[in-house]
Amino acid sequence: SGARHALFAYANYGERFAASRCGLDWATITMGNFVGFMLEAAVEQGFGRILLVGHIGKLIKVAAGIFHTHSRVADARLETLVAYAALGGADRATCQEIMASATTDAACAIIEERGLAGIYQEICAAASLRCRQHVADALEIGTVLYRGSDVFLAADSAAGAMLGGNPGGLAT
Repeated sequence: SGARHALFAYANYGERFAASRCGLDWATITMGNFVGFMLEAAVEQGFGRILLVGHIGKLIKVAAGIFHTHSRVADARLETLVAYAALGGADRATCQEIMASATTDAACAIIEERGLAGIYQEICAAASLRCRQHVADALEIGTVLYRGSDVFLAADSAAGAMLGGNPGGLAT
């Protein structure tokens, strides 16, 4: 279609979140577990900017440098969340509670209850950095993170710029 910028959304929830909350008229591409392949294809197709929109359960893996995100291949969701929480000041008991969570959404409840929500911004920044590294800085990449089906958690500064400078003001 000649588009130079795209919004990559993980599955149906990601697409719905992006459509209702991001307000961009960019090409929206629903992707599965192969984020590395999608980024490489974006470079090959001449894209310049990618806004990556995803659930914490997928994007936490990307923040850890995992580019095939199916749980059968790589599942370090809770371990990575624990690392970010520990670096954000979580005590051992909180880390153990996060690690024992059944889902990343359940882990988010603990993170938010303990006042550690600042780690979400760091997760976004790390996901964008890992993606840029994956394509040798051939793309400008921003990341928007949510939990549940539509609860905004954070966006990095690149996503903020792509979204008009106000990522926290995503449409509600």
